[in-house]
Amino acid sequence: MLTLTTPEKLSEPEREPLFSIDGVEVTVPKGNFDAAFALRYLDVADKLGLDSATVWLFENGLSEGGWSLLMNYAALEQEHVSQISDVLRAKVTGALDTGPKGRRLQSA
Repeated sequence: MLTLTTPEKLSEPEREPLFSIDGVEVTVPKGNFDAAFALRYLDVADKLGLDSATVWLFENGLSEGGWSLLMNYAALEQEHVSQISDVLRAKVTGALDTGPKGRRLQSA
């Protein structure tokens, strides 16, 4: 059996810049998103579809105001969106990578 206990203090993940628009930096967590974030992404994908999950990922994966900044950037090109989307997807799918295939919890 796996027993999970919530830590008394959860630390905010360290962040790194992903892009900037007109000097405003937009960040994402260093490394992968946490596993709970990745499961919420999967939940949105399952219930509402991949397009809605992608929007959710942009809204929730980018730092505060990043999604709005990106949506309202008049010179935004498809290549920009693709590059940003590739990074976000890699960070969310990486959070679900459990290592070697076939790994499972041991029963008591």
